[in-house]
Amino acid sequence: MVRWPPCARRAEGRTACDVLLGLVARALRAALSWVEKQDGAPLHAPGPRSAERREEGGGRAFAFVAVLFGPHPGYCVEAAVLGESLRSTGTPHSLVLLHTSDVPAAWMRVLRAVGWELRQVEYLEARGLYAGGRSGRFANVFTKLRVLCLTEFEKVILLDTDLLVRKNVDHLFDRPSPSALRRHAAADFPDGAKIDGSEFYDPSGRQTSGINAGVVVLRPSPEDFALICKEIGDEWHPEHHESRMPEQDYLTRFYIDRWHALGVQYNYQVHQIAFTDRGGLEWCARLALDYTALYIVHFSACPKPRDLLTDPACAGMSRGAFAEGVLCRAYLQGMAQDRRGRASARGAAAIEARLRAVTWSSAMEWFKVWDDVAARMPEVEALAKQARAGDAAPELRLQRRRRGPSGRALGRRQRGRAEGRRGRGAAPGNELHSRGISRGSALRVLTGFQAPAAAAAAAGGTATWSDAVGAAGAARAGGPPAPPGRGAA
Repeated sequence: MVRWPPCARRAEGRTACDVLLGLVARALRAALSWVEKQDGAPLHAPGPRSAERREEGGGRAFAFVAVLFGPHPGYCVEAAVLGESLRSTGTPHSLVLLHTSDVPAAWMRVLRAVGWELRQVEYLEARGLYAGGRSGRFANVFTKLRVLCLTEFEKVILLDTDLLVRKNVDHLFDRPSPSALRRHAAADFPDGAKIDGSEFYDPSGRQTSGINAGVVVLRPSPEDFALICKEIGDEWHPEHHESRMPEQDYLTRFYIDRWHALGVQYNYQVHQIAFTDRGGLEWCARLALDYTALYIVHFSACPKPRDLLTDPACAGMSRGAFAEGVLCRAYLQGMAQDRRGRASARGAAAIEARLRAVTWSSAMEWFKVWDDVAARMPEVEALAKQARAGDAAPELRLQRRRRGPSGRALGRRQRGRAEGRRGRGAAPGNELHSRGISRGSALRVLTGFQAPAAAAAAAGGTATWSDAVGAAGAARAGGPPAPPGRGAA
């Protein structure tokens, strides 16, 4: 069902003249916002207004906000790494962590020590919008929208916990609200551009796209929050439709006529590299950007780096074996599952090498931040071991549903039969779903690079992982090792 823009939905009870004046006022505000940006400064550069607003607001005009709900310790590990990575960028802004009462108290003490300002909130349920059931991964994800109640801040940046902030992003507070990455494999939308809301729908009026809510610039608004609560509280609301990304799709529709794009460098989803093996995406932003140009890395798919610390299935694994045998193995499945894949002129082997290089670089950088947390607070190691000794986490797999030959998503019973035919729980040493370098040959070469790789990661370098993959490819082809210094791009 087509989602009407908020300006039209809120017009009930008003005259046509009132609606027209409201639309004209909105257009004027948009024009003034555009004029403000024509001062010659690039959108990605920090503006002088940030310092002015910090002075006016006593240093608390802006805030980075994350939301933590539920007792799962893996999210606490992620929140600790996210807070540490933000703190290391030197940001002067507040770090606010909204959390529910069932988050473990022991982790709350750690997160406060990391630098988070803790604020307890209640769950926010939204029936009729999530297709995964009450026990699904995103069953309570609408709790994140309580960020709109933080009216003491002029703007906030809402962050998922599974992020790694690599560089200072304070300049994003100068972006218009709302701003977010538009979902697409290529991620080629111009950074800072206004998004035409009609592009989120197909000609029949069905929503086919949206924003990714991992990094969102928002202006708190009690009025918006009250309207959201009213709508999502009505399970039979005529504009609801179920989704596996419920809050993302809902926010897309709620602010349909106001979204601005964030470049992929501010929300780089590692596993999405697997979906760039399509015709016409050979030079898309997701492939063209060098790893060193990324501001924020997003581990939005399962498995995640936290699983090495909290999942009993990963006990005893080295970081290298985990990066190659768990992360890369899972992410590479996207290349086999993508119905439009195997059409890129770059070739599958080049895209696979890119995915491996970025996965290794980002995972090792994430683990380095975890080491920084553990160095300051040794108790986190004990908490992580305690979590790993508990109940096993769900099976490590991609979020995407398996599809049959026709491309339609398989049902639960069909997936069970398919998994039974091919056998579940393949050993880590088996071949990956790859058409280039096997996991075994790459891992043997990477093992030889382990010592210099650790040194490079500690120094912030990333070339070692790409060199290792290049050497693995050369060894497979019988040629000399690839020259060093390629980086992750």
